[in-house]
Amino acid sequence: MNNIESISSENNYIYTTFLSISLLLIPLSFSLQVIYMQPFMALLPYFFLLIALLFILPIYNLNGMNHIFINIPSYIYLFGIFVIFSQSFQLMLGLISINELVSSVLFLLLPMLFYLPFRFFVNRSNVNIFLFCIAIAGVIVSIFFIYDTVSKFIFREITPYAKQAFDYSIAQQGVVNLEDVNRARISTLSRSHGLLQSHSVSSLWVMVGYFALMAIYDFKKVSLMFVTSIFFITLLVAMNFSSIIIFFLLSVFIYFEYFKILFLRITSNNIIFIFFALIGATLLTGLILFNLENPLVKYFYNVATLQFSALFGTGGVAIENLSTGNGVSFSDMYAENITNYKQVLLQYPYAIITGTGFSSTMMGYGGDTGIIETVSKFSPGIFLIVLFAYLKVIYKSIIGVHIYKGSFESYQYKFIASILLAVLIYEYHYSIWGLKNVLPLIFIALGMYDSLNSKNSNLKYKQRLMS
Repeated sequence: MNNIESISSENNYIYTTFLSISLLLIPLSFSLQVIYMQPFMALLPYFFLLIALLFILPIYNLNGMNHIFINIPSYIYLFGIFVIFSQSFQLMLGLISINELVSSVLFLLLPMLFYLPFRFFVNRSNVNIFLFCIAIAGVIVSIFFIYDTVSKFIFREITPYAKQAFDYSIAQQGVVNLEDVNRARISTLSRSHGLLQSHSVSSLWVMVGYFALMAIYDFKKVSLMFVTSIFFITLLVAMNFSSIIIFFLLSVFIYFEYFKILFLRITSNNIIFIFFALIGATLLTGLILFNLENPLVKYFYNVATLQFSALFGTGGVAIENLSTGNGVSFSDMYAENITNYKQVLLQYPYAIITGTGFSSTMMGYGGDTGIIETVSKFSPGIFLIVLFAYLKVIYKSIIGVHIYKGSFESYQYKFIASILLAVLIYEYHYSIWGLKNVLPLIFIALGMYDSLNSKNSNLKYKQRLMS
């Protein structure tokens, strides 16, 4: 929250407008890819972002640009260097083509640009506009999730968009034999994939909409409970259980402030939440048990049972419209993928240092054990360094929430911690951090964090963190 004051009001208005459009397009660009059957639509957020930056960056001021480059933290540069090195190394070994190199580097490095505006060019007024745009995008994703689910389970119809999205995905994958394709997206009585490429990413954006709303408005007890319930019900309807668990944990820990237990404190909000959560859980259980003939409730019950079975290894559960997962626990999947990673290292010993890269050539990606995929991409050593830095930002953000209680800064720290924790917890099941609709969120959160901790930040807070 630094250099924005020195920009003319006209340029600031143009910058705010184009960056707002860019933020809306982070999730919505996929729907444009589907509608126009053009993968290049994925570049639209960066087109508007670059226009915004042209009106705000001191391009003709060498000292100004030097100040920005110097104040970009080393971990941003190191990430970019590692991506270029890893993919270039795979190209030299003949494991990927030049097109794969350009594509992977492009969509891993372009999200870094979102760091710049949120680190150097935000203030209290425009950051709320940007967060509002993110919230609107999350609400749009939420509405379509409900619409698509109702269409599948109540009207037994597949929406035109779902059909288009399926066709687009098939075209992009270059699939020849349709029998090998997961047809869940265009199957009735099967959970919706939402507006984005998978139900996991769509569910994440439902949560992101909630996080952004919480950063803008100071919801009190009743309104906080109401808004949280609306988003939680949306995720229940979406039936992505990783998201349901993550949302519940983060809403309890951060937004109902159970993190204060870490500081040996508890508030009336905590007690009220426990009371209503118990009532809600009882009503939900009753609704499920007494309405098992309803196709939506029945599917929810079957998926929940399957997830519980897989998590705790209690035996497989037959479930309609699911082609994989029956009879397999998460511990089995982890053991199998660890074995696969060992085999990859035996075949490519240098991958223990260079990583397996960001293309699915050495090791197949997209499975149910995300953290193993991420470890293999970065290599164990690099992964531990990245994880340590990542956790450090989360920890300091939670400390910031406590110190700045009830202030503008506190809400920003909650947003930062929520985004980073959500993506991190997902790693237990799916690895989504590198997707083009997700990675920008990480750099936005990091930019906001570094901005809050810049020289203009509260000296007392800095001293507390360093003590």
